[in-house]
Amino acid sequence: MQAIVDETPYLAFLVTDAFQALQVFRDFLPDLLLIDYQLPKMNGFELYDSLRDQVDLNEIPAVMISANLPQHEAEKRHLIVLSKPFEIDDLIETVTKILTD
Repeated sequence: MQAIVDETPYLAFLVTDAFQALQVFRDFLPDLLLIDYQLPKMNGFELYDSLRDQVDLNEIPAVMISANLPQHEAEKRHLIVLSKPFEIDDLIETVTKILTD
């Protein structure tokens, strides 16, 4: 995730746990969510659902990143899935494609 901050022109907020993400989300509405499925204290789906409870996420694309993701859970939330391991170029390409479409 740090590569998005370091290697792209995008403004990115890097948070290390779900509760920090919920706090940042109260003050900042992003153009894209990149969520790791395996987070401390709650998983990525729980975080996404909590964020969705705060605001309408229909206009904010979300990418769920995981090596082991329940696909049906991602599909019902309309999430884009990026499977680990991945090359950093794949992540940057995915982010760029989403933000320029």
